[in-house]
Amino acid sequence: MDEIDAFERYLAREARKARGEPVTEEEEEEGSDDEPKPAPEKPFFDEEESLRKFDEKEENAILVIPAEVVNDIDDDWPMTEQEETAFLDRELEARLGV
Repeated sequence: MDEIDAFERYLAREARKARGEPVTEEEEEEGSDDEPKPAPEKPFFDEEESLRKFDEKEENAILVIPAEVVNDIDDDWPMTEQEETAFLDRELEARLGV
C-alpha cells in the first residue's frame, strides 16, 4: 500500500505543478547531492501470486460439504405416525392443562 500511496502523491504533486500551483519543498523530496528523487513507478498487481498466497492460508482452505444426512429411522417405535402425533397432542394438553 505504501508504494501505491507514494505513486498517488507523486501524481497529485505533478498535476499541481502542471497547473502552476505551488509545491512545498517537502513535497519536492530532493535527494542528496541536490538531485531530484526518481519518480516512483506504479506498482504492478500480480494476480497469480495474490491468488496463490490466498489459497495457501489455512483459513481459506476449501471446505468439503458432505452429502445430506438421511434420517436414521430404526422402526422400534411401536406407533404409527398418526398414533405418535395423537399421543404427543394428548401429553401436551395434559401438561398445559388445556
